Amino acid sequence: GDQIVTASKDRTARVWDLAGNQLAVMNGHAAWVWCAHFSPSGERIVTSSRDRTAKVWDTSGHELVSLRGHEEWVLYAAFSPAGDRIVTTSFDKTARVWDLDGTQLTVLRGHGDIVNSAAFSGPGDRLVTACRDGTIATWLLHPGELLRLADSRVTRDFTPDEWRTYGELLGAAK
Repeated sequence: GDQIVTASKDRTARVWDLAGNQLAVMNGHAAWVWCAHFSPSGERIVTSSRDRTAKVWDTSGHELVSLRGHEEWVLYAAFSPAGDRIVTTSFDKTARVWDLDGTQLTVLRGHGDIVNSAAFSGPGDRLVTACRDGTIATWLLHPGELLRLADSRVTRDFTPDEWRTYGELLGAAK
């Protein structure tokens, strides 16, 4: 509550105190920085850029992780309510969910145009994405829920290898 983060087309994001004093500069993007958001704890910042990346920083401006995978500009990035995941949206018509070490957890496809923004539900188990064409989509993110849904729709049983890999999650979700 006592700091502000801004994004700029000068390829930086900056942290300010409430009196307008600059506290940190985040240099490292190769193009315009579209947005910057604090984590719920206030200890990290995520930025999105026209350079097709999002980056995670500490509040003193040190880059911690670069999120790479989008094929076009990354328009939006934000933390989950627990601060343990990040969502990014892009001109490539996808949203992606990442963990804090930069591992891409999922790619959400289905929009027909640029995905403008996204928001996690309070518990963080769902995500809503908004598209430039005026549509929205709601996504389930909890692995157990996704597996339960898949189990209810498949026409075959899981193989023994699939049960070893996914059975514990599926059993917890039923």
